[in-house]
Amino acid sequence: MASGTDKHLANFRRRHRNPGEQIRTWAPGYIGKMFGSGKDWQHNGVLIVTDQRVIFHRRGLLGEVLETMPLARISSVEQLTFAGHRVLRLHTSNDSLEFKSFDAGRVRSVARAVEAARGNIQPPPQPQPTATNPTSATPAAERLRQLDELHHQGLISAEEHQAKRAEILAEL
Repeated sequence: MASGTDKHLANFRRRHRNPGEQIRTWAPGYIGKMFGSGKDWQHNGVLIVTDQRVIFHRRGLLGEVLETMPLARISSVEQLTFAGHRVLRLHTSNDSLEFKSFDAGRVRSVARAVEAARGNIQPPPQPQPTATNPTSATPAAERLRQLDELHHQGLISAEEHQAKRAEILAEL
Protein backbone atom coordinates (compact mmCIF):
# COMPACT_ATOMS: atom_id res chain seq x y z
CA MET A 1 0.00 0.00 0.00
CA ALA A 2 2.97 2.33 0.50
CA SER A 3 3.56 2.94 -3.22
CA GLY A 4 -0.17 3.48 -3.82
CA THR A 5 -0.33 5.83 -0.86
CA ASP A 6 2.62 7.80 -2.22
CA LYS A 7 0.84 8.03 -5.58
CA HIS A 8 -2.35 9.43 -4.04
CA LEU A 9 -0.49 11.90 -1.83
CA ALA A 10 1.80 13.09 -4.64
CA ASN A 11 -1.18 13.55 -6.96
CA PHE A 12 -3.01 15.60 -4.32
CA ARG A 13 0.03 17.82 -3.79
CA ARG A 14 0.45 18.36 -7.51
CA ARG A 15 -3.16 18.83 -8.61
CA HIS A 16 -5.45 19.71 -5.70
CA ARG A 17 -3.55 21.53 -2.95
CA ASN A 18 -4.57 25.18 -2.62
CA PRO A 19 -1.85 27.85 -2.80
CA GLY A 20 -0.24 28.17 0.63
CA GLU A 21 -2.13 25.15 2.01
CA GLN A 22 -0.01 23.09 4.41
CA ILE A 23 -0.45 19.34 4.91
CA ARG A 24 -0.54 18.55 8.65
CA THR A 25 -0.86 14.75 8.55
CA TRP A 26 -2.37 11.91 6.53
CA ALA A 27 -3.35 8.25 6.78
CA PRO A 28 -3.71 5.44 4.23
CA GLY A 29 -7.06 3.67 4.12
CA TYR A 30 -10.37 3.57 2.33
CA ILE A 31 -13.93 4.87 2.18
CA GLY A 32 -16.97 2.82 1.23
CA LYS A 33 -17.64 -0.76 2.19
CA MET A 34 -15.27 -3.63 1.70
CA PHE A 35 -16.53 -5.48 -1.40
CA GLY A 36 -19.25 -2.83 -1.74
CA SER A 37 -20.92 -1.79 -4.98
CA GLY A 38 -22.57 1.33 -6.33
CA LYS A 39 -22.35 4.25 -3.92
CA ASP A 40 -20.79 1.90 -1.33
CA TRP A 41 -17.88 0.95 -3.62
CA GLN A 42 -14.58 0.68 -1.75
CA HIS A 43 -12.09 3.41 -2.72
CA ASN A 44 -8.51 2.97 -1.43
CA GLY A 45 -6.61 6.22 -0.94
CA VAL A 46 -5.45 8.66 1.71
CA LEU A 47 -7.17 10.92 4.22
CA ILE A 48 -5.26 14.19 4.39
CA VAL A 49 -5.55 16.95 7.01
CA THR A 50 -4.34 20.38 5.96
CA ASP A 51 -4.52 23.70 7.75
CA GLN A 52 -7.79 24.40 5.88
CA ARG A 53 -9.65 21.15 5.28
CA VAL A 54 -9.84 17.36 5.48
CA ILE A 55 -9.63 15.54 2.15
CA PHE A 56 -10.05 11.94 1.09
CA HIS A 57 -8.15 11.46 -2.17
CA ARG A 58 -7.81 8.50 -4.46
CA ARG A 59 -6.19 8.59 -7.89
CA GLY A 60 -7.07 5.63 -10.10
CA LEU A 61 -6.59 4.46 -13.65
CA LEU A 62 -10.03 5.59 -14.79
CA GLY A 63 -10.49 8.62 -12.56
CA GLU A 64 -10.17 9.98 -9.10
CA VAL A 65 -12.17 10.51 -5.93
CA LEU A 66 -11.84 13.77 -4.01
CA GLU A 67 -14.05 14.42 -0.98
CA THR A 68 -13.38 17.51 1.11
CA MET A 69 -14.64 18.99 4.37
CA PRO A 70 -13.62 22.44 5.60
CA LEU A 71 -12.15 22.14 9.11
CA ALA A 72 -14.32 25.00 10.34
CA ARG A 73 -17.50 23.07 9.46
CA ILE A 74 -16.63 19.79 11.18
CA SER A 75 -18.99 19.46 14.13
CA SER A 76 -17.92 16.11 15.57
CA VAL A 77 -15.23 13.45 15.33
CA GLU A 78 -15.83 9.77 16.18
CA GLN A 79 -13.25 7.02 16.46
CA LEU A 80 -14.21 3.35 16.48
CA THR A 81 -12.36 0.05 16.39
CA PHE A 82 -14.03 -2.89 14.70
CA ALA A 83 -12.56 -6.19 13.52
CA GLY A 84 -9.05 -4.74 13.28
CA HIS A 85 -10.24 -1.65 11.46
CA ARG A 86 -9.86 1.85 12.77
CA VAL A 87 -12.87 3.91 11.75
CA LEU A 88 -12.84 7.69 11.81
CA ARG A 89 -16.16 9.47 11.24
CA LEU A 90 -16.22 13.18 10.59
CA HIS A 91 -19.54 15.05 10.66
CA THR A 92 -20.70 18.46 9.48
CA SER A 93 -24.23 19.83 9.70
CA ASN A 94 -25.20 18.19 6.40
CA ASP A 95 -22.45 15.72 5.51
CA SER A 96 -20.32 12.95 6.95
CA LEU A 97 -17.24 11.01 5.95
CA GLU A 98 -16.40 7.53 7.21
CA PHE A 99 -12.75 6.60 6.73
CA LYS A 100 -11.35 3.15 7.54
CA SER A 101 -7.76 2.02 8.00
CA PHE A 102 -5.61 -0.65 9.59
CA ASP A 103 -2.99 1.95 10.59
CA ALA A 104 -4.06 2.83 14.15
CA GLY A 105 -1.25 5.34 14.76
CA ARG A 106 -1.97 7.33 11.63
CA VAL A 107 -5.72 7.40 12.31
CA ARG A 108 -5.09 8.72 15.83
CA SER A 109 -2.74 11.34 14.35
CA VAL A 110 -5.43 12.44 11.89
CA ALA A 111 -8.08 12.60 14.64
CA ARG A 112 -5.77 14.68 16.87
CA ALA A 113 -4.98 17.06 14.02
CA VAL A 114 -8.68 17.58 13.27
CA GLU A 115 -9.49 18.13 16.95
CA ALA A 116 -6.59 20.56 17.34
CA ALA A 117 -7.72 22.50 14.29
CA ARG A 118 -11.23 22.67 15.72
CA GLY A 119 -9.78 23.97 18.99
CA ASN A 120 -11.09 21.04 21.03
CA ILE A 121 -7.83 19.78 22.47
CA GLN A 122 -7.31 21.18 25.92
CA PRO A 123 -4.13 20.63 27.91
CA PRO A 124 -4.65 18.14 30.72
CA PRO A 125 -5.61 19.85 33.97
CA GLN A 126 -2.75 20.37 36.39
CA PRO A 127 -3.39 18.91 39.83
CA GLN A 128 -3.83 21.61 42.42
CA PRO A 129 -2.08 21.02 45.75
CA THR A 130 -4.44 21.17 48.68
CA ALA A 131 -3.37 22.36 52.10
CA THR A 132 -6.24 20.42 53.71
CA ASN A 133 -4.74 17.01 52.88
CA PRO A 134 -1.46 16.73 54.82
CA THR A 135 -0.45 13.45 53.15
CA SER A 136 -0.36 15.03 49.68
CA ALA A 137 1.13 18.39 50.70
CA THR A 138 4.89 18.90 50.76
CA PRO A 139 6.06 19.43 54.36
CA ALA A 140 6.58 23.10 55.22
CA ALA A 141 10.27 22.57 56.06
CA GLU A 142 10.89 21.11 52.59
CA ARG A 143 8.99 23.93 50.89
CA LEU A 144 10.98 26.52 52.85
CA ARG A 145 14.24 24.81 51.84
CA GLN A 146 13.18 24.83 48.16
CA LEU A 147 12.18 28.47 48.46
CA ASP A 148 15.57 29.42 49.95
CA GLU A 149 17.30 27.50 47.17
CA LEU A 150 15.38 29.41 44.49
CA HIS A 151 16.27 32.70 46.17
CA HIS A 152 19.99 31.83 46.43
CA GLN A 153 20.04 30.82 42.75
CA GLY A 154 18.60 34.21 41.85
CA LEU A 155 15.44 32.76 40.34
CA ILE A 156 13.14 34.77 42.62
CA SER A 157 13.55 38.22 44.09
CA ALA A 158 13.93 39.02 47.81
CA GLU A 159 10.36 40.38 47.86
CA GLU A 160 8.96 37.20 46.29
CA HIS A 161 11.02 35.12 48.72
CA GLN A 162 9.69 36.98 51.78
CA ALA A 163 6.07 36.91 50.56
CA LYS A 164 6.10 33.18 49.83
CA ARG A 165 7.95 32.44 53.10
CA ALA A 166 5.26 34.29 55.05
CA GLU A 167 2.57 32.36 53.14
CA ILE A 168 4.16 28.99 53.98
CA LEU A 169 4.57 29.90 57.64
CA ALA A 170 0.95 31.10 57.80
CA GLU A 171 -0.23 27.65 56.65
CA LEU A 172 1.38 26.00 59.71
